[in-house]
Amino acid sequence: ALPPSPPMSSPLHSLSVKLLLYRFFSLILSLTLTCSLWQSRSLSIQVSMLPDTVANEEATYKSREDIFTVMWAASLVCHVIEFLGVLGGTSLKSMQVHVFSVFCHILGSFLLLLGLMDSWDYRYFIWLFGLFSFAPALAEIYCIFRFVIFDFNLMNKIEIRV
Repeated sequence: ALPPSPPMSSPLHSLSVKLLLYRFFSLILSLTLTCSLWQSRSLSIQVSMLPDTVANEEATYKSREDIFTVMWAASLVCHVIEFLGVLGGTSLKSMQVHVFSVFCHILGSFLLLLGLMDSWDYRYFIWLFGLFSFAPALAEIYCIFRFVIFDFNLMNKIEIRV
């Protein structure tokens, strides 16, 4: 079973509320920078094509733009999953998920801002997505499953018949 929540007057509760606020604002920051990444997509794709001497440049550009679009959409889906988890309260009891998410989104936002200012190759943004957007979303999905299975006692309600 899950540990009980700290009392409202405890210092742990105050820390939990602060972490929740930090998490929410770091998630907003990360989402804002991810949305601004869409505006600079053509520049980061063109930067990736500079060293190449490709016979069919238009097809290569289109395929790289498709990869970038899929990565960007997946990043938005990960942000939505985290927003739903935070607003739904599924990860309120896990301070480790709060700290991990705040760390990932602050560091990811910093690196994303550097990448936007320096016009990085789009392939670096794929790494940033994997490390700093997908990983916290996986932690949130774990919390959602844990919430559904343990807090609703779903395992007691499921009957397995052979």
